[in-house]
Amino acid sequence: MNIPSPPELAAAIELLARLAVPVDPPLMSSLVNAAHAGTLTILHSAKAQPVGLVIWAGGNKDSVRMADQFNLFPTHFWEYKEGNIALLLAVFFVYPFREEAQAAFRQFLASRRAVYYARKNRKRLVVRTSAGFRYLQLNHAGAAT
Repeated sequence: MNIPSPPELAAAIELLARLAVPVDPPLMSSLVNAAHAGTLTILHSAKAQPVGLVIWAGGNKDSVRMADQFNLFPTHFWEYKEGNIALLLAVFFVYPFREEAQAAFRQFLASRRAVYYARKNRKRLVVRTSAGFRYLQLNHAGAAT
């Protein structure tokens, strides 16, 4: 059975080819799973040009705990839509349009209630509040403080 691929997948592969990013099997698996789960976001400029992409998974508290404690991120497409916490897996910006990509990425973040990411071995859970974003510390029991 041949499952049709979402249009975001072709756009993401084209964008990665423009960036000369080698698409290894784990990245391709993340791309395909996110595209089929609806969690592959193409960032667009004001002129509707693709300027970046975000590969993310919708996780729950258990997904965040597994990512935080054991560095285990979702691997199957059904795990990409388990909850409302956006687990960022990869973010790519097109260099000449970096400012537009950053603005589009900020809009993406503003549309999410909670975001979990790891950057330079630093893991963060960010929650949007009425006063802006608040960084939460995760304890080993998986609860945010």
